[in-house]
Amino acid sequence: MRLETITFMRNEEFLIPFYFKHYSFVDRMNICLDVSSTDKTEALLKENKKVNLYRVNFPAGYNAMIKVLMINDIFKTVGDSWVLNVDCDEFAFIDRLPADLNSYRVEFYNVFRHVTESNLDLNKSIKENRRYGFLDQNYIKPILVKSEQNIEWGVGNHTIIGKLNKDIPIFCKGAHWENADLSFCIKRRCERKDRYSQYDRLKGFGIHNHNITEEQIVLKCKEHSNDPKIW
Repeated sequence: MRLETITFMRNEEFLIPFYFKHYSFVDRMNICLDVSSTDKTEALLKENKKVNLYRVNFPAGYNAMIKVLMINDIFKTVGDSWVLNVDCDEFAFIDRLPADLNSYRVEFYNVFRHVTESNLDLNKSIKENRRYGFLDQNYIKPILVKSEQNIEWGVGNHTIIGKLNKDIPIFCKGAHWENADLSFCIKRRCERKDRYSQYDRLKGFGIHNHNITEEQIVLKCKEHSNDPKIW
């Protein structure tokens, strides 16, 4: 059976090559592009023949509700296929497709640069690049689902509306690269801080980035530079 991704992107020129390489095995990449992107994201996406490009505009600043509504709309258009609904910094380790149920969760481990590790290298796999970190229960997400179901994700793709996460089995592990290396995560996270709409701020959506500073990111990465090995 086919496998397609759905991913939202804005100014992801650093991560896109890793995303393309890691998910090269999928049949199609459905990409929601924020039209306010200012880097090479759109040009890179247009170079990949597997990309099905959608554009989204946020007239009053980034709005998590607009984002998830678009993701849910795209999901409804996917034909007979498995769908992996991931952010650009989420890399699921899938070597086969499920054979039983219609919805599964993925355990995304937050990874950091260990004191023994070097710069990120596109010639290495995601696992080889970053092997140390921890599992945050908030990042066990129900994002591997079979199409042609009457389901919708909630904001952040952390839940399927109407289903309890605990009732959805875990299928595989993955790596969450939000803080994988200071070479890109400072710019990426601080850039997001200034984009949140008043709606998102009032609702508390993406609150971990609302007031993030470069100093906080550097400190967090330093605090996790001796995390245990996870694979």
